[in-house]
Amino acid sequence: MLRLRHICGRADDLIIAMPRNNLLSILGKLAAVASLLVALGASALWLRTYFVKDDILFARPRGSYQSFAIKTYPGTIDLAVLRMTLPIWEQPYWTVTRIGSADRQRSRKWDRENTVLGFGYLQTHFSGQHFIMKSNYSGYWSELYVPLWAVVVGAIAWPIIAIWRKFRRPHATTGRGFEVRSS
Repeated sequence: MLRLRHICGRADDLIIAMPRNNLLSILGKLAAVASLLVALGASALWLRTYFVKDDILFARPRGSYQSFAIKTYPGTIDLAVLRMTLPIWEQPYWTVTRIGSADRQRSRKWDRENTVLGFGYLQTHFSGQHFIMKSNYSGYWSELYVPLWAVVVGAIAWPIIAIWRKFRRPHATTGRGFEVRSS
């Protein structure tokens, strides 16, 4: 808050408000543009998932006990976490597989049985004995399924609200876009 002393030496302080295009307004507009770009990217990914399946594994540093993966299925993105009691030595990878009509039908059937509006969660626990080290291990594989329509709707909400707010009311400014108030 900026306080100015009157030229005549009076103790009245003036509060000068920030200009209309202040930092928060600029950041809000940048966030709306970024959100629109995310919506466009998610829409392109949504279309791609009906023709190609991607499997991406993000391996942690060698010897880590967890790893992350992203998979795409028709209309869905799957976020997965693998945690084990033994170190995971798998290298990072990205595989791309073509999807045929039979794969799309199988995916639709699985979605109807295991998800609600495309949202789902699956956790698989496993254990066994390592074939080389002869030590017991256990772990789990968790998967969160998110439909891409929800990502697009969530990402497009910010730009729509920004546009709606822009045109719903006239902008009242005084002078050059800032107001001067006396406290």
